[in-house]
Amino acid sequence: MNEVKDIFEIQVPKKRLIFVSILIFSAGFLGAWIFYKLIILSIIFAFLSLILLKVYKKKYKQKVHEQIESEFYDINILLSAELETGLPINMAVEAIRREISQSEIYGFKYMDVELRNWSKKMSMGMKINTVIEDFAKRSQNKSIMEYSNMISICTKKGGSIRDVIKNTNAILNEKRELKREIEVLTAEKSLEQKIMNVMPLAVLVLLDKTASDFIAPLYNSLIGRITMTILIGIFLICYLWSSKIASLK
Repeated sequence: MNEVKDIFEIQVPKKRLIFVSILIFSAGFLGAWIFYKLIILSIIFAFLSLILLKVYKKKYKQKVHEQIESEFYDINILLSAELETGLPINMAVEAIRREISQSEIYGFKYMDVELRNWSKKMSMGMKINTVIEDFAKRSQNKSIMEYSNMISICTKKGGSIRDVIKNTNAILNEKRELKREIEVLTAEKSLEQKIMNVMPLAVLVLLDKTASDFIAPLYNSLIGRITMTILIGIFLICYLWSSKIASLK
């Protein structure tokens, strides 16, 4: 059997990374131009803004982890259904693997790969609790690690894996529904935050087009440059602060 990749070795696709780099560079240049109207300074700011690539990579990995968590919940539902038919755990995993590999209706992007990993390990004699424990450690996801602990305890105590998975499945689904409700409640505030972030730039552009003489001293004097620099600092602080508030769960 071919080697199965680790779904937690997350890398931003090269084309996406290039596109985002160009987007960030352009935004940095444009933002600096709005505040300073100096080519050299705008280019410097554009290059400095590429530091945001680290933030983008972190958010990209976070989204992938959230997607894996969601797919894991769905896999758990399928696994519970297969176990209800009386199949042993290893055959249930293999049945799900075959089913999702032959059908596109499930739309799994990551867990189909992970199931091949599980199937391969279990075919080599590894127990289900060890397989899921390894998955949980690689995921570093609290819910999945709790799930793994329940499976391990059940295996060691000789309990019913079918009942544990069924009960845990209900708990995981409650968590998912709660998370969705929180996302719905915070979506409006997140949109407001994004609009407020671009408002200072929009106001400057508007004033430049309609009252350029009024704001000319901001671009033509030392005090004006210092004022603009202070405004950029305030803008960045407000952006980071509002982003932190919007990301609270």
